Amino acid sequence: MNKLVPCGTTNAQLVASVLSPQLIGQKAIVRFAMVNEFAESIESARAVVFLMDEQRKMVSTSTRWVIGGQNG
Repeated sequence: MNKLVPCGTTNAQLVASVLSPQLIGQKAIVRFAMVNEFAESIESARAVVFLMDEQRKMVSTSTRWVIGGQNG
């Protein structure tokens, strides 16, 4: 039998906002603006992005460093 465990709520400390897309040819560039509300600086963070079609079916996914990390 599964047992449900109550959990508390948390507040977001790294807030990401999605900016308006820029269309270049057949590509769209979507920029994110992030605000760090932690007391300490953030050294690295990764983001996973899902591309959805008009039926909300996932057609692609990608993971990238958005703060720090190894590029390339």
